[in-house]
Amino acid sequence: HRHWIIIAPKTSAQEIIAVEATDKKIYFGNSCLQVIQQEATQFIIQKNTETAQLDMKEVVFPLFIRKWKQGDYFYPLGMCKKKKVARFFIDEKLSRHQKENTWVIESNKRIAWIVGLRIDDRFKITPSTRQILQLNVSIP
Repeated sequence: HRHWIIIAPKTSAQEIIAVEATDKKIYFGNSCLQVIQQEATQFIIQKNTETAQLDMKEVVFPLFIRKWKQGDYFYPLGMCKKKKVARFFIDEKLSRHQKENTWVIESNKRIAWIVGLRIDDRFKITPSTRQILQLNVSIP
């Protein structure tokens, strides 16, 4: 990775985890995903990378948590054009190890959140949003 050699364990095989609307906590990889559904009138916008707040009218359950794969694309928050996830990783200057350990959350075959990095613009909260799906990721 640029000026250093990074030695890390090899990642395991592809794993896909389904998240239902009734789930509150899901464990995947070395992380825990907390799922909170709330009214738009009682929320505060979170600006940390461990939290994603999505418009519920765009979300279709079950959500799927999986590792990213070649060919994946999304619409990064603030952009109206799609971008390949691989290109996004290059722009973010992620190491190979970081790329291999990056998870995505998918709704109806569309990436809603590259976990810990960026949500998809199609799922963003707007003034017409009535319900919010808040996803918090943490390492237990």
